[in-house]
This record gives sequence, structure tokens and C-alpha cells, in this order.
Amino acid sequence: MHIYIVASEFETYDYGTADYMPDWDFLNTLFDPIKLSFQICEETLIPEHNWNSLDKEPDIETGLDEENEMLAQFFQPNVINVYYVDEIINMPGDVTTPAGYAYFPGGLDVIMMTKGGGQWTLAHEMGHFFGLYHTFEGGGNELVNGSNCAFTGDLVCDTPADINGNSDGCVYTDMTPDPNGDIYTPYMSNIMSYYGGCEIEFTGGQYNRLAWHYLNVRNYLW
Repeated sequence: MHIYIVASEFETYDYGTADYMPDWDFLNTLFDPIKLSFQICEETLIPEHNWNSLDKEPDIETGLDEENEMLAQFFQPNVINVYYVDEIINMPGDVTTPAGYAYFPGGLDVIMMTKGGGQWTLAHEMGHFFGLYHTFEGGGNELVNGSNCAFTGDLVCDTPADINGNSDGCVYTDMTPDPNGDIYTPYMSNIMSYYGGCEIEFTGGQYNRLAWHYLNVRNYLW
């Protein structure tokens, strides 16, 4: 890993190693079943505090956003570059400000994190980085009986079909049926779901997909 911390204001940094290390410790524990570990090799402070509120709206003239500007100056090849900012705004396709985002295999070796994102966000974005989709991918295309799990939803058959339905704490309360009339029973503790505060683990199928993308697509990483 190469960690980058963006200044909160002129020559001021409100986030550091003690803040993010517990999240990386959790991540290494989470990925230990496939013996994939993450080592922080370098930390760089970015003084351009205007990027602390990272604007993803492209410039009208150049077509570039603030991420492009930052990566042009602060980026190391063949490692995972992780950037900590206060907020991410004007994210295409998002109606809210996300806690982080990552590029799928074949994309940039970049994970963008908000400083308050926490361990779930880091684990969730690392899941995307190594090829995992949301458990509710497809918005209801995957059937509860699992008959089409290999080619719809998150493409992982041991994660139950999910529509990101209503819940009460970590109890699923949504009675919306799938096209066959079966009621969804999602795996609410899955890292790639959106059931706030319940997500703590991957399934075996997800571990297999993570490992495959590391070994076959992102195998150039140190």
C-alpha cells in the first residue's frame, strides 16, 4: 500500500496512522483465509487541502476531475494507492456522498477513502478492488432459489439473493418477493451488502473470486 493523507487546511493534517491502522488490521484478519495481506510501505502527505473535499465533477474544458489532478502528482505504479479525504462530492450515479470507492480489476490501482469511513468501508472497497460486486447487484434479477446465481446478481452462488431491502438493525424485515414469489433472505453480515453495521465477513465463494482476481488480473502488485 501507498497511503496518501490530504491536508484538512493549509499545513494542517487531521488524520494519521493511528486513525487508519485499526482498519488495516481488521482487513488483514479478514483476508487471512486466502493468505492475502496488506503492508503499508509508504505514507505521503498531500498539502493541497482543496482536494480534501474531492470533487468528481469533470471540468467543462478539460474533462478532468480533481481525482485526475491528484493522481497526476501523487500516484505510484504497481501498488495499491489509497487516498484519505474528508468527503467525496458529485460522484456520478450517486445521490449521496459515498464513504469511499475503488476501481475493479483492470482499472486504476486506486482506492479513495473518506477519513471517517471505517473498517467496513475499507473492506468493502477492497472487495470491489479484487472483483466483488454488491450482493444486491442486479436489483432483484437473482432468484431466491439460486437457479440463476451463476450469471446474475453478484455472480457468487453462496451469497443469497438480495435486493437491499428494509431491515431493523440486523434483522431483515422486507417481505418483497422475487419473480417466483419467494421471499428474500439475504446474508446481512456480508461485507458486500449495505446493511449498516452488520457486515463482518465474506463467503467461501467470494474468497475464491477475490483470490482469482489477485492471481490472474492484479498479480503485478507487490
